[in-house]
Formats: sequence, C-alpha cells, structure tokens
Amino acid sequence: MDQAGLGCNSVIMRFHDITGAVICGGQSKRFGSDKRLFKYKGNTFLDISFQKLNQICHKTLCVFRAPPPISLKNYPHIFDDFEIEGPMAGILSALNCSKSPYVFVLPCDVPHISIDFLKFFASLRSQEKIVILYTDRLEPLIGIYPKSIYKMLKAFSSLKNHSLKLFFHDLPVSKKVLVKLADVGNEKVTLSEFKNFNYGVRSFVDQYF
Repeated sequence: MDQAGLGCNSVIMRFHDITGAVICGGQSKRFGSDKRLFKYKGNTFLDISFQKLNQICHKTLCVFRAPPPISLKNYPHIFDDFEIEGPMAGILSALNCSKSPYVFVLPCDVPHISIDFLKFFASLRSQEKIVILYTDRLEPLIGIYPKSIYKMLKAFSSLKNHSLKLFFHDLPVSKKVLVKLADVGNEKVTLSEFKNFNYGVRSFVDQYF
C-alpha cells in the first residue's frame, strides 16, 4: 500500500493489489432514468462510486453492459461477459481482465458509502475467499473477489444460474467471509451508507433534498 494525500489533512491508504470495479450495466428500469448520470451534490452517481473506489485501489474500471453514452466514455471501462446476465456478468469480466489478485466490486448507486468503510473492507481481502457485506441482507455487489475464484464463478454461471446470492450461499465456508456492520467497529459507519437507489428519482429526491 502507499499513501495518497487527499486534501491537506486527509491521508488515504491505497492498496496496490486491488483493482476497483464499478458495476454499472443495469438498465435502471425501476429508477426511471439512467442512474449513472443522476447528479447528487454536483457529481453523478457513477462518478461518486468511481472516485471513492479509485482513492483506495491501484486501478479502477467501470463495467458496462453496452457502449456508454458519450459523457461516460472517458472513464476506463470494460464490458460484461455477454454469455452471462445480471451483475455476475460484470464481476466475471472484471475478474478476467484484472491483473491484480483482488477485485473490489461496488455498484454505481451508493453515493453515501464512506472512505472509512472502503478502507476497512479492503483490509479484509483474503487470497482464497470472497468477502461480502451483510447489512440487513446480503450485498454481493459490495465485495472483494479474489481472482482465484474466477473459474469457480464461471463454472457456476455455465449452469445458467446467474444468482450471486445463491453462488455465495453454496460456497464452502473456507471460500467466503461475511462481514456485518457490527464487525466494522466504527460508529460512524451506519446502514444508511449502503442504501442503493432502485426505486425512482422521486423517492431519492424526497429523502435527500
């Protein structure tokens, strides 16, 4: 790791062995518009996730399902594994393309997630285990996936089952770590950090504006 200064009083640890992957291939049907482009406090949802992840990872990529709009083309990006449906396609592609031993996966719609949490979570990486967050439910899109798990995940997907939650459930204990908020040990990290926004612009505006 090295230290990357962010402002005069802020020092953030960067993990050289982790590639960040912002999963942004969803169609935003429930949200009602392209979540990636929705602006919150002057920045798009995608940019917030990308910049936060990029502060702690050696390299960060966006994973798209289809060619992105012009405004997003300058982000370093790759595309889903097109043989697969859903977010598993993005994770498989990131694992396959990454030259790092770990991939830190984050969705594009968690604007309140904190750098404190991301640093803590990155420190839990394990060579042979997937590290997944559990809030009030399993959060497979907030996780650290070792590159070594790629073949197992790809084989699971070949069975035409693209459920990340089922994959995680079926993994042996030796291959997974479930992290609950109580494990974080930081009272500043709360459940609200991990709320994603699938239920429309109106609900988001009502709650945060």
